[in-house]
Amino acid sequence: MLDIVQDLFKGSSAYADVFLENQSLGFQNIICSESARQLERLEVIFNEINSAIQFKTIQITLREGFVDEQTKIAFYPDHQLFDRFNRFKEKNKFSKNKTLTLKELRSLQVGDFVTHVDYGIGRFAGLNIIDTSNGEQEVIRLIYRDDD
Repeated sequence: MLDIVQDLFKGSSAYADVFLENQSLGFQNIICSESARQLERLEVIFNEINSAIQFKTIQITLREGFVDEQTKIAFYPDHQLFDRFNRFKEKNKFSKNKTLTLKELRSLQVGDFVTHVDYGIGRFAGLNIIDTSNGEQEVIRLIYRDDD
């Protein structure tokens, strides 16, 4: 059974060795996955490889693993353990009921605070017309901290 599990888990013995070495150095191993089922599967796999391996699981998505020397914690995303590419699934950043309507835009006064989905809180500074490759375009001007 051990051979089958190790074949399924490419490089698992290498990660098993890394986890055991981390433990000997006082590090806590943490495996991350967006799937609770995947985390359960990993617990079974590592238990089959070596029951002395200790790690915690967290249901989050990480692009890549990292080791924090100061806090002695090592994070490993599941896709990295399986030597796979992680496809980031972008959640809908906003829905229509959260977007700025034309009516709301016209009611804004210079100096009103607004929140940009990517850049955070800024002050409304009016509407400006800018030249683009497709001609003129009206844009919202927002001012952020330090007049950015």
